[in-house]
Amino acid sequence: MITLLLAFQSQLEILEKQKEEIALNLPGVYSSGKFTTMNNRITKRGSKRLRKAIHLAVQCSL
Repeated sequence: MITLLLAFQSQLEILEKQKEEIALNLPGVYSSGKFTTMNNRITKRGSKRLRKAIHLAVQCSL
């Protein structure tokens, strides 16, 4: 039973590594640490001032 659990754990580790490799090669996939997303919209993560500055810069460039 223990060998079965160890084999299952090693297969899960392999699948996680493969998932990370696939995510790195897909266009439109953004990942930072443990955070991974498929949409590239500005989110409410990080500095409020920085988000506002980026938003203003984009609005002025349009």
